[in-house]
Order: sequence, then structure tokens, then C-alpha cells
Amino acid sequence: MTLREVKKEEIALLQQMSVSTFRDAFGSQNTRENMNLYLSEMMSMERITHEYNHPDSTFYFSLVDEEIVGYLKLNTGSAQNESHLGKSMEVERIYVLKEHQSKGIGKLIFDEAIAKARQCGMEVLWLGVWDQNTRAITFYERIGLKIFDTHSFMLGTDIQTDKLMKMQL
Repeated sequence: MTLREVKKEEIALLQQMSVSTFRDAFGSQNTRENMNLYLSEMMSMERITHEYNHPDSTFYFSLVDEEIVGYLKLNTGSAQNESHLGKSMEVERIYVLKEHQSKGIGKLIFDEAIAKARQCGMEVLWLGVWDQNTRAITFYERIGLKIFDTHSFMLGTDIQTDKLMKMQL
């Protein structure tokens, strides 16, 4: 598996992948209306382009044999969703296409995120994960993250709770 930055001419592909992986991950646990509202607001082409152009955010595609199988979004500085964690980097999104899940790709992507945070001199790597996503929480705990707080997350009109998890680097 390799990780490479998403190129500007690939933003449309990134947006399509963002929508499909989010829908695959959470569509069955949420109403169609809330999913459609969230995706139209938070994963529109305009929104993804805005996020892509933010100087403190970086998107990466993960590839296996030159095939794009997932993506990662890392935030530093003002792009982070929480600002009280000192020298920190946020893993805002880490997704693997459903046909490539359960192959260890998510772990490899996360290992790359750790390496990038260390290269940037960060002391903390953190993320938010939906409190109903027990599979992801278990995965993150297994690789060394610890729950330290929660925050609210709006999915359409539904207020949900994210567990905030971090690891010291």
C-alpha cells in the first residue's frame, strides 16, 4: 500500500469517494433524509474543494497496486475540529472502499498518519469517532488510541455523539 497526496485534478474523484464511503459506512444506521442532507451539505463538490484548498488540511489517496482503495484527511492548526490539544494533528477522515475492507489497509493508512504526524513534530494524533461505531472504536483502541472526551456531531438534523480518541506520539 502506498499513500500519496490527492492532486487538484482529482478533487471530483475524492468527492465521489467521500460520498460513497460515508454512505457505505453509516447509511444503514441513519435515515435516508439525514444522510442525503449531510452529504449534500458536508460532502458537496464545493465543500470538498474548500477543504482541499485549506492550507492546514491535506488529503491522501491510499493505493494498492496503483488502484485507489481509500483516502485519508489530516488536519493541523486552524483546520482541526478541536483546538485545545497543543501540537496535534487530527485524522478527520480515514475510509477504505467496502470491497477492500478487512485486509489490513486501514491499519496501514493509520500507520502512515502516525508517521506524518511525527514528521511534522506533533505530540498528539487524535480523531473523533461516532459512539455507535463500536467496530472502529475497538480498532482504534487496539492500535493505541484512548478516549479522552466527546463532542456533538450533526448528521443532517440528528445530533450524534463522537468519542474523541488520541495517542501521544
